[in-house]
Amino acid sequence: MAISLLPIDRSTIIYGSHDGGQHVHAKKPEFNQKMIEAAKMLNLKGHIVGIQNKVTLHSAGDIEGHLGRDNRYYLIDFARVFPPQLKLVKDWRPRQLYELLRPELVQSNPLPLSSDALTGTLHAPKINLRNILSYYFRVGVAG
Repeated sequence: MAISLLPIDRSTIIYGSHDGGQHVHAKKPEFNQKMIEAAKMLNLKGHIVGIQNKVTLHSAGDIEGHLGRDNRYYLIDFARVFPPQLKLVKDWRPRQLYELLRPELVQSNPLPLSSDALTGTLHAPKINLRNILSYYFRVGVAG
């Protein structure tokens, strides 16, 4: 077994949140711009995230961007980059955290979609929910 040890810790975070949205970071304009460019390529919508402070992010709120101790940028925790599937099943499982849309479907949607749609971490949910619902009605796959 091998594991990489990155030169990062809680003090090096510059983008996203490492504590469930209690504190959200977007500290470096250069890094923020790179995230905006990546979001455009993936067709992801910027949205407001945060509990104690509200910040506009262009990916899931729990992604973490770091400026490492080696002065390089690191981006970790990609699990929820793409928006969740809409499921009309009510049970105890948090499906919106792991049943996600495929990248090519997100990219083909006429409107950008939010990584955090349906997750409860948004502060502007109506716009993001409208965008993700427009996707489902367009392709007819709500389940």
